[in-house]
Amino acid sequence: MEGPAPSYENQNAHSGQGGFTTARDSTVNVVKASCAIFAMGQDGGKSWNGSGCAVQDESVSSCLILTNHHVVPTPEVAQATTVMFNKVTDPMLWPEPTRLDPSVYFCTDAKLDFTLVAVDELDEDRTLSWCEPARLSYDEPTEATDGLPIWIWQYPRGGTLLASEGSMGKVKKDLGEFCHECSTLPGSSGAPVFTISDGIYQLMGIHKQGGSGDTKDNKGVLLASIKAKLEQAAKKPQRTTRPPRNLRKKNKQQRRQIQSFRA
Repeated sequence: MEGPAPSYENQNAHSGQGGFTTARDSTVNVVKASCAIFAMGQDGGKSWNGSGCAVQDESVSSCLILTNHHVVPTPEVAQATTVMFNKVTDPMLWPEPTRLDPSVYFCTDAKLDFTLVAVDELDEDRTLSWCEPARLSYDEPTEATDGLPIWIWQYPRGGTLLASEGSMGKVKKDLGEFCHECSTLPGSSGAPVFTISDGIYQLMGIHKQGGSGDTKDNKGVLLASIKAKLEQAAKKPQRTTRPPRNLRKKNKQQRRQIQSFRA
C-alpha cells in the first residue's frame, strides 16, 4: 500500500461525547509516550498525519512505535516517517523529531490494523530519556470490558496534544477490536488508549476509526490481540520483521552519513 492513509475519521465533527482537554504539558511519563506521526509516501509523495505511542516488549530489544497499519503500512513509508513527542501548546517544550528504522524491526497486520516499527538507533537514547514507553504486557492486565473508563492521548491533524475521556463500549474479542465513546478527529488514528488501574496507566489498545455515516461507533484495536499477533510473528520473523534488502542497505548508508555529519 502506498499513498495517503484512508480517512477513517469523521471529517465534519469529532466523534464521542466528552470533547477534548488541551495538554499544556504531558507530565505523566507514560502519557509522554504518545506521539504525533508525520508519514510520507515513497520518493516524497503525498503526506498524512496520525498518532502513535512508544512501546517496549520483552520480545524485542528496541524501542518501538505502535500505530495503525493504515497510518504506516509499509517499510518504505516507515523510512520516510518522523514522529514528535510532547507537541504541546508551548513549542519551546517540543523535542527534536524522532526517525524510524524498519530494517531493525517492522511488523504490521492490515486486517487487525496495527504496525510496530523500531525507533532509529541514533534517536533511541534521546527518546528513552524523554518518555517511559508503554508496556505491551502486564503482570495483572486489566480486562477490556464494556463501561471501562478510558483516556485517549492524541494529535489530531498533526497538531498539539489533546486528551479525551470516555468509556469502552462493546468488546469484540473475535475481531480484536472494541467500541468506545472518546472524542477523536482526523489524525487521531493510532493514538494510545489507556485505563488507570491502582493509580497506574495501562495501555488497552489503540484508536483506529472514528464513527461517521453508517459507522456510528468509534473503534479501537485491542492490545491483547496485538500481543497475540506479535507472538505469532516471533515464530516467523522472516515474514514480518525484515524489510526488503535494498531498504536495509539504504538505511545503513543513511546512518553512516548521519554519524559522519554529527562527528
